[in-house]
Amino acid sequence: MITIFYILLAIIAGACFTTQFSINTQLEQLLGSSLQTSIITFIAGLLFLLALTILLNDTNVNVQKAKQ
Repeated sequence: MITIFYILLAIIAGACFTTQFSINTQLEQLLGSSLQTSIITFIAGLLFLLALTILLNDTNVNVQKAKQ
């Protein structure tokens, strides 16, 4: 069962990689600058990971227990 999970994970990762490449190519053609494309891609990834971190963060942390 776990092998199927890893196979599906590899397929999804491959699809995401090719999709990202296609988006970056189109964005570079639109902007005419690979530097601007890289900056926009980096900021979009940063915002996505920041939102994911905020959504998945455990806010029930007791500060007093953490200090001990």
